[in-house]
Amino acid sequence: PRRIRVDVDAPHWPRNLLVAERKANLWDDTLPKPLALRAAPRPGPLPLVDRRLDGREALRRLLSLEYRAFMAEVDGAVGGQPDAIHDARVALRRCAILLRALDPVRLGAPAQAVRTALRGVAAALAPARDLEVALTLLPPRSPAARALQRQRTTAQRLVRQTLAGPPLDALRAAMGRLLRIELTRARLNRPAPTAGEL
Repeated sequence: PRRIRVDVDAPHWPRNLLVAERKANLWDDTLPKPLALRAAPRPGPLPLVDRRLDGREALRRLLSLEYRAFMAEVDGAVGGQPDAIHDARVALRRCAILLRALDPVRLGAPAQAVRTALRGVAAALAPARDLEVALTLLPPRSPAARALQRQRTTAQRLVRQTLAGPPLDALRAAMGRLLRIELTRARLNRPAPTAGEL
């Protein structure tokens, strides 16, 4: 039997195709032919931010991306992996830079809560990373290296306490509120410049 072909728009959400396939049987009684579903062809990767996009939404997307990059490194940083600690610090710095760009939005207390939480977590990661770099510059068995290794153990304990305790919880809560509630509310309530105008 011939089939009716349906293109499902799923460039970023392959799950859309799965959902459509599960629901295709709902059409069996209505349509004379079975449905054949396929993902719609893509012209290429879509940009995360477009120049015509609302400026607040563009910043929200970028901030969300960097926050997720930070969260992806948390387990490695807790495990003492130097690269994970470095990448987590880079993502935190990028979050701080994007928050500065949000200042014209005047989000006040919610943005300040994120800034404070970011500073607290970044301050806990800094000594561990700095000591790791310093240890690469010294002969491994030198007295100075041994002293730095003891300091590094203390610094890694601070990283674990921070990323498995209240400081990370505070960052999660503040960032969640900013990304999901405050920036969305600000975008809906007040006109903003486009991403190209920021």
